[in-house]
Amino acid sequence: MTNNIKKIRLIGGAGKFGSGEIVGQVKILLDHNYVLEFHNTQGLRIFGLSELIISLFREKKLTIFQPSISYPAFLRDIIILIFLKLSSSPRVFLLLTRLDFKNKIMKYKFFQKIFFSNHRIISTAKHSLLDKNIHLLRQFIPSTYIQKNNQRSNKIFKDMVLCHFGYLEEFKGFKTFISISKRNPQLNFLAIGQYLKKRRNYSVTKYKNLEIVETTNKKSFKSEIINNNLKSDLIFLFCSKQDLSPLVILECGNLGIPIVCFEGSVSEEILNNYLPMGCYVSLKDLNEISSSNFNLELKRSISRMDLYLNELTLKNFSEDFLKAIS
Repeated sequence: MTNNIKKIRLIGGAGKFGSGEIVGQVKILLDHNYVLEFHNTQGLRIFGLSELIISLFREKKLTIFQPSISYPAFLRDIIILIFLKLSSSPRVFLLLTRLDFKNKIMKYKFFQKIFFSNHRIISTAKHSLLDKNIHLLRQFIPSTYIQKNNQRSNKIFKDMVLCHFGYLEEFKGFKTFISISKRNPQLNFLAIGQYLKKRRNYSVTKYKNLEIVETTNKKSFKSEIINNNLKSDLIFLFCSKQDLSPLVILECGNLGIPIVCFEGSVSEEILNNYLPMGCYVSLKDLNEISSSNFNLELKRSISRMDLYLNELTLKNFSEDFLKAIS
């Protein structure tokens, strides 16, 4: 870090789950080391966007920007990025915590050039769009409930429930999860999370073999997962096609909840770019759950996840992040 830079501007969405927690982690770190100016873009409207744009020109600072490269937030964030370029800030870093794998707009070289050229990229996972050398940022979880190791190693998955955790929206894979539950009536499914918007086609509490538990805040969200994990053998079925850095994956690991996905899916690609090999189980189809090897594979994935979680400390996070912006 050069000595003449004393203030840092952080721009990003500070939501209750997911990428908002990454922004929160960066904010925790920088609050202790630098003078930090933080702009929350969550739900930003025309007046707030105008104020933010004016502030970009008022004082030029090193800027860390967490864009949401998915529609409709993409439209807002591309405006912010264009004005960041015009403001001649000394340096601009893009912090990528969510990247839509199916975003048609980002397939065009023009938009890739606007976002990725002349900027330093800090990402929480690898991605095919990011073909140049980028800084990969290992995350950490400030506060989670951790089960005892002997509970994990002795766990036998008999009363299995396939789960969705997080926002009850399709960018988290919720509609895909519902479709899978309908096609597999022989299995039990559970979704825990909250809605971004109330929608009639989503507002159900139970659908045959699917139970939906709506939570109101982060505390109740984690409590529901912990309580249900004590009653049943929860397995997180990861279905998202967009979430580049799903923090809920790491929280599941801390709780001893194994992660599964489907072979060849976008979800598997995300997990492969986000986690070390062996921290999750890939399935050809859900019939494999009844195989004799499935229980062993789940235990093995939990063990490997434990090893990875030991690396996710605040110290390592700090070193990775400060190295990225130095």
